[in-house]
Amino acid sequence: MEIRPARPNEYETIAAIWHESASAMDGGAPALDDPSTLPDRILRSIESGWCLNVAVVDGHIVGLLATFPERRILDQLFVAPDAQRQGVGAALLDEAKRQLATGFTLRTPLTNAAGHRFYQRHGLRVLEDAAHPITGAPVRCFGWAR
Repeated sequence: MEIRPARPNEYETIAAIWHESASAMDGGAPALDDPSTLPDRILRSIESGWCLNVAVVDGHIVGLLATFPERRILDQLFVAPDAQRQGVGAALLDEAKRQLATGFTLRTPLTNAAGHRFYQRHGLRVLEDAAHPITGAPVRCFGWAR
């Protein structure tokens, strides 16, 4: 597996994985973008400070990691459903820990029980349950510090 920066010509593939994975998440994503708008959202997010990486296995993108390094936020981590439980998510989370070595926070839907277990198993701690600042949907906030 290779983890590397995303390329602009990959945004549609990344968007498809993001949408497919978010749709399959426990309880689904509360405010899921239409897949046709996600490539533009990716571009806007990169312009506002996102660092976007992809996990590649056998030449195929199977996961994505988006961080806001300046704000110490892990913003998105998704693995294609057919590539889950193969270490891709753990490798992407390790990359986030490398990029954000002083620590970071993240939010995930309150209904995402599998995600909660994953983050706790990998050393993140629950900070609080809150409302998402944009959508108002219930989220669980996690933090990681070395």
